[in-house]
Amino acid sequence: MSEERRRTRSVVALRWTFARSVPAFYVVFSLYTAAAAFLLLLGLGSALAAASPAIFEVLQDAAGGGSRFAPMWRVIVQSAPLSEAPGQVLLDYFLSGVNLGLGVFLVWHRPQDGVARLLGLAMVGTAAAFNLQAHTAFATVDTVAPELHAIVPIHWVLHAVSGAAYLHALLVFPNGRVVPARLVWLVRLVYVFMWRRFC
Repeated sequence: MSEERRRTRSVVALRWTFARSVPAFYVVFSLYTAAAAFLLLLGLGSALAAASPAIFEVLQDAAGGGSRFAPMWRVIVQSAPLSEAPGQVLLDYFLSGVNLGLGVFLVWHRPQDGVARLLGLAMVGTAAAFNLQAHTAFATVDTVAPELHAIVPIHWVLHAVSGAAYLHALLVFPNGRVVPARLVWLVRLVYVFMWRRFC
C-alpha cells in the first residue's frame, strides 16, 4: 500500500472517530464550561458586593437564611473584602468574556476538529483560571462553606486542563499532527505533568 493511500485512510479514520465522539465531547465541554462560568459568577458576585453596600446587605441577609444557596452567598459575602479595584475587575471580566466566547465559538463551529477542541478547552479554562477576581471565592470557601469544597478541585482542574490543552494545541496546530513526529514525547510529558498535579 502506498504511503499516500495509507495517510488518506488514517485521515478518514480520524475524522470518523471525531464525528462519533462529538456528542460525548459536547457533554464534557458543557460541564467544563458550566464550572468555569460558576467560578466567574462567584467572583463577580464578590466584586458587586464590594462595590455596592446595598448588594452586600442583600447578600448578607441571604447568607444568613436557610436556603440551599446560603453557602454560596456566604462565600460571596466573605470574599467581598478581597475584591480587586473596579477597573481591574472590568479588565479581568472583559478578557474572561473574550476567552469564554472564543472557546465556545471554536467548539460550536468546528466540533470535529481536534485542534479546535483543544483550543476551546484551553480558552474556557483560561477564562476562569486566570481571572484574579474569581480566585477570591477559592481563597475563602474552605473556612466559610466547607460544603462547597468542590470549588477547590474544580479550580485546579481548570488550571491543569487549560495549560495542557494550550500546549497540546500549539504543538499540533494547524493540522492536528506533531511536526516533527519525534516531538510527540512533549505532548505525553505535558499530560504526565497534568496528571501529577492531581496526584
